[in-house]
Amino acid sequence: MQKQIIKLSFFLTAFLIVPNFAKAATYYVCDTQATCNAIPSGWGIGNNSNAGTLKSAPKKTISAAVDSLSAGDTLIIGDGVYIGVDNMIGQDGNEIFPPSGIDATHRTTIMAEHIGQAIIDGEYLQKPFQVFDGKPRDYLHIDGIHFRRGDGGVFTLGGNYNYVSNCGFEDGGNYDGEYPIASVTQGAYILVEDCWVWGYGRYGLYTGSVLGGTNHVIFRRVVVRLDDTPSWMTAGLRFYKAQNNAMQNCVVIDNNVNANAGEPYAITQGGGSSYTEEYNHIYVGNIALNNPDQDGFGNEDGDTIETMSDNISWDNMSGIKIYSDSEVSNPFTLNVSNGLIGGHNAMFGTGTTSSYRNNTTINLSNSVIANTNGYAFSQTNMAQNLTNVVSYGNINNTVCNGCLGTPIVTNPFTSAIKYLPRHESGTAGPTIMYQIGEKGTYYDQTGWNTTTTNQLWPFPNEAMWSAKMKAYTASGPGGNRGFAALSGSTETPLTDYIWGYLGTPKPVDMYGSTDEIAPSAASGLSVQ
Repeated sequence: MQKQIIKLSFFLTAFLIVPNFAKAATYYVCDTQATCNAIPSGWGIGNNSNAGTLKSAPKKTISAAVDSLSAGDTLIIGDGVYIGVDNMIGQDGNEIFPPSGIDATHRTTIMAEHIGQAIIDGEYLQKPFQVFDGKPRDYLHIDGIHFRRGDGGVFTLGGNYNYVSNCGFEDGGNYDGEYPIASVTQGAYILVEDCWVWGYGRYGLYTGSVLGGTNHVIFRRVVVRLDDTPSWMTAGLRFYKAQNNAMQNCVVIDNNVNANAGEPYAITQGGGSSYTEEYNHIYVGNIALNNPDQDGFGNEDGDTIETMSDNISWDNMSGIKIYSDSEVSNPFTLNVSNGLIGGHNAMFGTGTTSSYRNNTTINLSNSVIANTNGYAFSQTNMAQNLTNVVSYGNINNTVCNGCLGTPIVTNPFTSAIKYLPRHESGTAGPTIMYQIGEKGTYYDQTGWNTTTTNQLWPFPNEAMWSAKMKAYTASGPGGNRGFAALSGSTETPLTDYIWGYLGTPKPVDMYGSTDEIAPSAASGLSVQ
């Protein structure tokens, strides 16, 4: 009998110390006017008096549903457009914040039932999602939600080990303000993956500078198109006041920026109060394309060493610009390999350039600089070391005073460069074919920066997001332009546009040996 009591006591003790993971609950929210009610998928009419744990009896408003969550719970948002303070999350809502998750495998999750079909609309009155400013949260997963028409941005998230995936961020506001459309701030080990950004804002996606900035952040497979901007410095993607961050397989494309924008970049890092705050960023497999009023890649006030590999800057104002607000003497090194730089159609387009930055060294290898309207190499305050660098079709292909190494003057388009994302022969040029980083991995996790075997093209959900971007009319020239104009005539508008940009249409099998051209297939897409 005593043995049985001991066993029972041990069992009860073990039961009491089991982590709370197993008790995680799933909640549902569906506005009575949301389209989820019209779909025969088991949804009931939303009512905040419901417990919300049944799809047939969901909560009515997002804030009421968020208020019900405990650490590690999941909230599923039904299809439809959610408006009003009661449907905003965080500061611009009812000051109701989701609880932090438990760890990286037991996150608190807020997700759309169907990617892109749950739309939180700030109506230019509120910011749909604002969770930071003294109330950061850790281990959140935000998935599949379309945030749009914010007041000073549509999305700001602070905290550690947060994961944002499959989201759309549209139109940060309708006034001349200093805000990004979407930002992550005040934290470390943050992952933004498979997201799309467009509309009006100073920046597309940005790491903020609250409480010392951010570190160990990854932007992975993020597509940005700015449709209009304030008349200030602007960028599609930017790491600001930050260290040890990475961009992987990101695309900044077809940007339209204010004619008076100063220091405009497509992809950049830097800023803050001191150049020593910016260091050790990694850029792998990114594309800055057709942003004629912005430099392709910028480095402002960078410190120590940064690395770029397999990146493309094409049809931008310049290729790579190293910049500082004032002369600084701290040595800075940028290692660039397997790049493709050129096609600049704006005045003063150059391959690599430096301004007000002493002691800068660019180590450039296995790269192509071609068809610019400027010099391939600019030596202002900068040393350049060249290894297997092709220079062709520039105003001057060979002048590189003080450079170590001699550029190779040969036409890369006869056999090596037929498509932007891959080079066909030789060693010079980019290969952007497979996803960089295992899906869902944070910086420093196993596989976070490896070249996987997962095909990059087409991008996830590109037909749906491209259709939404095509339908955009709120500011600038509208969304029916560039790659988005192909939406409806092909299921892969982003892929077709980028692969066919040099004049040779996308091959049938991008991952095979054939160059047979694929036919276009029209498709009807509905957009909200």
